[in-house]
Amino acid sequence: MNVSEAVRLKVERHAGKVGRSSGPAPELVRKTFGHIKLVDQRINIRDIEAVLNAVLLKDSIRNSLLFGYTVSLTILLVNVATTDLILSAASGFVMTRIMTIGNNIAFVFHGFCGRFGSELCFQGHSFILHCLVHCVLLTVISFAYRLFVLRRPPPKPIFLWLSIIAIYIPSFVMFYTYLYALEKDPSIIEGLKKQRNNIDWENLAHGFTISVFTFTVAGCCNYLFLIATVGCFTVIIIRRKAHAILLTASQSLSPSTKRVHKTLMKALAMQASLPFLMYIADLIFTSIYLFGIKSSPMENSVFLITTLPPALSPIMYIYYVRPYRKGLLEWISKFTRILLLNVASTDLLCSAASGFVMTRIMTIDNHLGFIFPGPCRYFGEKICFWGHSFMLMVLAHCVVLTVISFAYRLFVLRHPPPSQRLLWLSIFLGFLPSFVMFYTYLYALESDPTVTNDLKNQRSDIIWDSYTHAFTITAFSPTVAGCCTYLGVLTTAAIATVLIIRRKAQKILTNASESLSPSTKQLHKTLMKALAVQASLPFLMYIADLMFTSIYLFEIKSSPVESSVFLITTFPPALSPILYIYYVRPYRKRPTGMDQKMYRIQESTTSNLCRRDGFELLKNLSCHRTLTGK
Repeated sequence: MNVSEAVRLKVERHAGKVGRSSGPAPELVRKTFGHIKLVDQRINIRDIEAVLNAVLLKDSIRNSLLFGYTVSLTILLVNVATTDLILSAASGFVMTRIMTIGNNIAFVFHGFCGRFGSELCFQGHSFILHCLVHCVLLTVISFAYRLFVLRRPPPKPIFLWLSIIAIYIPSFVMFYTYLYALEKDPSIIEGLKKQRNNIDWENLAHGFTISVFTFTVAGCCNYLFLIATVGCFTVIIIRRKAHAILLTASQSLSPSTKRVHKTLMKALAMQASLPFLMYIADLIFTSIYLFGIKSSPMENSVFLITTLPPALSPIMYIYYVRPYRKGLLEWISKFTRILLLNVASTDLLCSAASGFVMTRIMTIDNHLGFIFPGPCRYFGEKICFWGHSFMLMVLAHCVVLTVISFAYRLFVLRHPPPSQRLLWLSIFLGFLPSFVMFYTYLYALESDPTVTNDLKNQRSDIIWDSYTHAFTITAFSPTVAGCCTYLGVLTTAAIATVLIIRRKAQKILTNASESLSPSTKQLHKTLMKALAVQASLPFLMYIADLMFTSIYLFEIKSSPVESSVFLITTFPPALSPILYIYYVRPYRKRPTGMDQKMYRIQESTTSNLCRRDGFELLKNLSCHRTLTGK
């Protein structure tokens, strides 16, 4: 057995693709699945999902060492993952909106770089451009590598390093020259600002380039467009050739390797289509310049579209490559189970966001007014309003997770625990409406100075200049009305659902208590107390909704009442971990030394409770946590 076959068998056994009876594959298949099956499917252009890329980078290096991948493949993989990770950080730091004014290119930077000055933002934007180009070229090299190893042995590491350096040099030259394209003439800058007087230039980090007909700007723009065009069509041609080779080889494959072959071809087809989004972004920018389009959505969409390929590519990578999919789940399970992780993370984010904004809400003439006494006031009213919107999203998700948690408890009393995929899917579907609400509510901020001044005059009892504040557009608009209605309906439905589920779970546990020993009866009593207390938490959210409705309908103008609306909503995420610690002994008292013995006894008791009544809940501590935690 040669090295290539040994690597293939080791990888496929780990992925669960090869059975005991699978015979040796042809040399062509050994090269294909031995060298590129797992890791070389991940080709990105730009990745906002920095954390996901960091996890993939860690797992890629680990699997490269574990399964004996060639050094050349490891080099390519680390370059792609590192470029994506750096690009993710830079993209989130800058957040560019691009526009054309006359023969100049203008940028508005919405990212955190605005705190450090417009010049640093422009440098960050130039860095992003050169990373985007390098990612496209790495895409071409990766697909070329796939085609190369189908016909020949893997290339030497020195050859791959030289290829990567050779394609990076033009990108670095573009980055260096583009730094000198920043317009610094005050008279020209003022003239450009007057041509787009609908933009608040004074409060936004911005920058302008010199004329697009200069060598610096024209050269960089043409180079970007040329690379995107050539990269797209090169990837399509290479993918077609690789598809033809693999299709010919599939006739001699075993059923297990045919399934791997089918998965590989799906991944190739999906990844080959991603660079076209980069090409679409180039076409939109060209249209903005040629036709003089002045549309904020189109100007923001240029760099927004470039975030889609890297956001989709890691997801496809984890979905199609089973070892990485399993590795990510194992990495998560090292800390806690899925549901507990989501509940704890959401409670933590909700508490942090609440302390960051500390919202006081009021109604003024069909508008909502907010005062933010929290630390967000040091960053401006827009950051405070975004933080408030984020807090609403997290609160809604807390309610959804409460329902999922109680539904999970009832489910495991009657059936085996659901699969991790089903649980993740339920959490994602529960989060999606809350995220849509958050995204739409961001556009509810009132920006008309005339309207805001009129609203301030109606509440002359408040010294507005002493507070960071914000107002929404009218409450009858689809954005505000939809968000308020969603929160009210969600809270009401959640309370009714939790009460129904809790009653059914209590009935099942009561029927089971007849056959319990005294120790397990005591545990059963504790579990019922925990269910009763946790079922009451969503009522606090409902009370907050009723208070806000009263403020709006009866025009209550009382500072304590207005401040108490969001103060009450902070109680559920604050009380939830206290209930965990109080009712679940392993969390209340860490099992060390002598406590470990008692901890194992309680695990055994809880497990016996689950098995004795035929529930088949989670094993040991997981069963206990399922019944007493979220």
